[in-house]
Amino acid sequence: MPPMSASSVSWRQALFNRRMLICVFTGFSSGLPLYLLINLLPAWLRVEHVDLTAIGLFALVRFPFTWKFLWLQPQLDLWTIAYLAAAVAFFAATQDIVLDAYRRELLPDPELGLGNAIHVQAYRISSLVPGALALILADHFPWQTVFTVTALFMLPGIANTLLVGEPRLARPAPRTLAEAVVEPFHEFITRSGWQQALLVVAFIFFYKLGDSMATALATPFYLDMGF
Repeated sequence: MPPMSASSVSWRQALFNRRMLICVFTGFSSGLPLYLLINLLPAWLRVEHVDLTAIGLFALVRFPFTWKFLWLQPQLDLWTIAYLAAAVAFFAATQDIVLDAYRRELLPDPELGLGNAIHVQAYRISSLVPGALALILADHFPWQTVFTVTALFMLPGIANTLLVGEPRLARPAPRTLAEAVVEPFHEFITRSGWQQALLVVAFIFFYKLGDSMATALATPFYLDMGF
């Protein structure tokens, strides 16, 4: 099958095809764990009278999303909750970067922009589950039920994973772990030197730090204000 050019693909062909439907499911499933951590978890902790300082520190569990390119009940101890939240963040960030790579291989160049846009919009829409629906349910049901219902929204993503196949690669896949992991980092470091590489890494590390802290405390703030 010859590669598609931008002029040969209409917007209807690009929008209404199976690849874009896959982007909807991958985007939704990619965003849901993150918004559970930054919207629903702080609300639960604040309702259970956890100190605001501790809730603010929970923003650190978002670090796996910053570094993704590298790879319950109230009687539970707060450290246990932190470990579990960090595990969710780690696996969710791993899922995130895998889906980014899958989308790049799935979509031909003329559809890449549209596919990324659909993925991001579905990603944002997923925030309505832990950030709105789950908080409404929390007024009527125990927190264990709320987290269970929220987790069920990952089922469409699981079904999507089982149903889709591997895309046809334009180039051969890496044959060794060194080709897949070591060589890209070596190219990144040697491209402009260590100093530039460290500058980029520092930017990645710090650019969302303040936003993460503010987001983690927004929901507890609303609860303290009486909402």
